[in-house]
Amino acid sequence: MTKEELEKQNAEAALENAAPAESAEAAPPVDERPNRTAFSKRFSKRHKDIDFEDKEARYAAMNDDADALGKYEESGQALSKMLDNNKWLAAMVLDSTRKGMHPFEWMASQGIDIKAALEDEELGKKVADQITEYQEKVAEQEKHGEQLMKNLQKSREALDKLGLSEDEANDLYGKVWGVIADAEEGNISSDTWKLFQQAYNYDSDIASARDEAAMQARNEKIQNKVRSSESEGIPPTLSSAGGGNKPASKRKRESFWDDIRS
Repeated sequence: MTKEELEKQNAEAALENAAPAESAEAAPPVDERPNRTAFSKRFSKRHKDIDFEDKEARYAAMNDDADALGKYEESGQALSKMLDNNKWLAAMVLDSTRKGMHPFEWMASQGIDIKAALEDEELGKKVADQITEYQEKVAEQEKHGEQLMKNLQKSREALDKLGLSEDEANDLYGKVWGVIADAEEGNISSDTWKLFQQAYNYDSDIASARDEAAMQARNEKIQNKVRSSESEGIPPTLSSAGGGNKPASKRKRESFWDDIRS
């Protein structure tokens, strides 16, 4: 093999070795965990305010999602059981949804004589009672709604008396309703319990502080009286030694409390 042929062969081999390397560099990297990547995208889309890499926050959100999914499954199973036990209701729901049929129209399509059914005395009374009960319920809801608006107005007026700025008032209002919403779900944190405990004990704590202050003042007054009595009759020249106090005037004491009231 000549020198030229050897150089040509080496050059071709070098090109063959370089081609796979270049193609490997041009190819996109292979995702070794495609399922994790796909899940992270779905998670970030659903929970935009949570960092996917924060494991504790991620697990908490996943637990919440699992709880919500569990509730949906329970509701779905209950609905399926009800429709399975009432085939006619399932058929009416499907036709009402797909065909837009009114329930009365659907019953007529099934050969049910609605007029004749309502003319039945017993059934007619049941229907009339249900209508009356519904109307009473609506009236009660309207009454409750009106009272609720009045109460909210009073609550807002009480909040305004605190003299807070608009932002402070709105923030406090939101926190209170947040506590109420959590309590309705049975979720009360330790901080909330402590807050209500402090508020509940506020009056008794203030009363105890007042009693303690009054007792200290009374004790101090008694001590002053005792010191004054001990220095009575000492000549004024001994004032530098704590004497010189004017003798206290003598008067009849009716009780121990006279000195305290004086």
